[in-house]
Amino acid sequence: LGDAVRAAAAHARLDVSLRVEQRDFREYTPPACDLILCQTAVNELLVGETHSAATCDMVGRWAHHAPLVVIEPALRATTRALMALRDTLASTTGARIVGPCLHAKPCPLLPRASEWCHEARRIEQTPRVAAIDRIVGRRDGRALYAWLATAPGAAPAVAAGDGTPVTLRVLTDPLGSRGKTERIVCGSDGALRTMRLLDRETSEGNRLFLDAPQGADLVVEPLPANDRIAPAASVRLAASAAR
Repeated sequence: LGDAVRAAAAHARLDVSLRVEQRDFREYTPPACDLILCQTAVNELLVGETHSAATCDMVGRWAHHAPLVVIEPALRATTRALMALRDTLASTTGARIVGPCLHAKPCPLLPRASEWCHEARRIEQTPRVAAIDRIVGRRDGRALYAWLATAPGAAPAVAAGDGTPVTLRVLTDPLGSRGKTERIVCGSDGALRTMRLLDRETSEGNRLFLDAPQGADLVVEPLPANDRIAPAASVRLAASAAR
């Protein structure tokens, strides 16, 4: 992890200072810092398929201490546990959820027992990752992971009906079926939608719905009431994703 942090810092042209300590992170209070990064560790505390109240309290303290990013394996059990942890943080500790969710309402995907929200991004593989993929026969070429980001302080208030378009986070790869493509999206309004684009109604203006990677944030205008994207609709990256 230290090498990864140094490489990321060098790429961003930042000076970093790292100090490695070996201790039980459950009993550790982070010092004043700019970021807390917890990678593939919270899942080790799972009790069955859920996190204990003690784990939720611990992560809640981190969330109020500094900006926090938790990264977990993109497995059903670990990811759904992270989704439930996110709901607990938002409802009981008042943690400000900043990603990947576009809202702080209860996760609309959690009631679907067979679904879990994770990221799939194409990366330039390191030699070690490429070697492991060759051994296991994995040819997807994408990094799969689940994540949660929080920030101290309250979320900015957004007035209902202020004209801000609904942002849609793409939760799935294209789900092709006869004559159309469907994708499950989670909106900044807290609604889960299965949006579809008919093959015959695909245009240059709405093609991004098909091509956007899983995890992308999109704006569809006009937003269809029946979840069917019109031929003349505009599909673009949300402003936060386009920067």
